[in-house]
Amino acid sequence: MQRIFWTFVCLFLCAATVWAQPEGRRGVGVVPKAHRYALLVGVNTYPRQFQSLQYCEADMEALEEALLAIGFQPENIVRLSTSSDDPSLLPTRSNILKQARLLADQADQGSMFVLALSGHGACLNDESYFCPMDAVYNDLSSLVKRSDLYQIVEECEAKQKLVFVDACRESLVDSGWKPLGGIRTLVDPVGIENPGFFIISSCKTGQFSWEDAELKHGVFTYFLVEGLKGKAAQNGQISVHNLFSYVNYETKKYIRLTRQESQIPLLRGDEEELDDFILAKLESDSSSVPPAVSGPVTPPEPPKPAVRKAGERMVKTVDGIEYAFRWCPAGEFLMGSPFSEPYRNDNETQHSVTLTRGFWMLETEVTQAMWKSVMGTSISQQRDKANTPWPLSGEGSDYPMYFVSWEECRSFCEKLSEKLGL
Repeated sequence: MQRIFWTFVCLFLCAATVWAQPEGRRGVGVVPKAHRYALLVGVNTYPRQFQSLQYCEADMEALEEALLAIGFQPENIVRLSTSSDDPSLLPTRSNILKQARLLADQADQGSMFVLALSGHGACLNDESYFCPMDAVYNDLSSLVKRSDLYQIVEECEAKQKLVFVDACRESLVDSGWKPLGGIRTLVDPVGIENPGFFIISSCKTGQFSWEDAELKHGVFTYFLVEGLKGKAAQNGQISVHNLFSYVNYETKKYIRLTRQESQIPLLRGDEEELDDFILAKLESDSSSVPPAVSGPVTPPEPPKPAVRKAGERMVKTVDGIEYAFRWCPAGEFLMGSPFSEPYRNDNETQHSVTLTRGFWMLETEVTQAMWKSVMGTSISQQRDKANTPWPLSGEGSDYPMYFVSWEECRSFCEKLSEKLGL
C-alpha cells in the first residue's frame, strides 16, 4: 500500500511539472534536445575616422529575441554591443575573439552554434575583416579577420554551424578600402569538407548593406528576423534553405523598391544539406504563423518608396575621388528667362517643364581630376586634341573640365557608370 502511495505521489509531481511549464511564445518554437549557442555582435559606435552606424545594435537585439523564441537558451546567448555597461560585453577585438572561443569550446556534439556580425566590413589584399568598436584607422592588426572567426566556428564540435554577416554598412572613410558585403573569398573552408556549416551574408562584394529608417534595422537583418519568426516557414518548419530563400527575395525587393539599388544576399555551404538543417518547427496549435506556401513569402503590403528631400546629398567615391550628388525630385518648374532679364537670348522663352521622376545630379561641374581618372586625359591634352586657339582659363584638379566634345562627355558618363556598377 505504501509503495502504491509513493508511486501515485511521483506520478502527480511529474504531471504537475509538465503542467507548470511556461507556455512561451505561440507560433515558432521547439525545445531542442541539444544545446544551442549564439554570439551576436553589433557595433554602432566607431572611432572618429570611421562612419558610425545606427541600427546594428537593434539588429542583434531583435535577432536575440527571435533565437530565444525558437529554443535557444538565454544563458547560451552572448550579445556584444557598444552600449553595454559591462566591459566584457563590449564589441572590442579581444572580446569578440574571446567570447567566440568560449562558446565554441562549450558547444558539444549534436549542438548548434550561431555567429552573427552587424557592423562595418572591409576587404584588403583578398582578406576579409570585421571592424570592432576599437578599430584603428589603417591598422589591420586592430581588425578581426573573418577567417579567424570562421576557423573558430569550423573547429567547434557543434553539429550545426550557422553564420550571419551583415557587415557592409555604407563605406569606410579611407577610399583605399573597398566595401565587403559578401561572404569570404574562394579559399573559405566552407563546403563539402565541412558538413553542417553555412554562411548567409547580406550582399555581394562591392555592394552596400543598407540600413533603413522606416524599418529601424538593417534591411537584411530585419527580414532575417521576420523569417525566423515564422514567415520563412514551409511544410511546418524553418530550414536554412527556407530562411535564405525568404531573406534573399525580400531583401532584393525592398532595396529595389525603396532605393533603386541592388543588394543581393549570398549563401555558402553544402546545398545537399540545406533542407536537413532545421532551425525551428511550427507548433501545431499556432494561429499566429501564416500557413506554409510554395515559393517566396511576401509581406501583406509592399514597402513604401523612400521619400527624399530636394537637395539631399549623396557622395560616391570612385578611384579615390569623391562625387557629390544632389537629389532633384519629380515636379513642375518654369524653364527659361523673362524678357526683362539683361543679356537674355531669343531662345530662352519661358515654358513649363514637368519631371515625371527624380534623379541625382552632380553638385559641381565635372572637375579635371574626375575627367582624368575616368578618361585618362588632362586639360592640356584635351586642348591639343581640340586644336583650338582658345587659352586655358584655369588648370587644376578642382577646376571644371572643358575642351571636350559631346561624344566624349557621353563616353565619360558610360565609363563612370561602369565604375559605379550601374
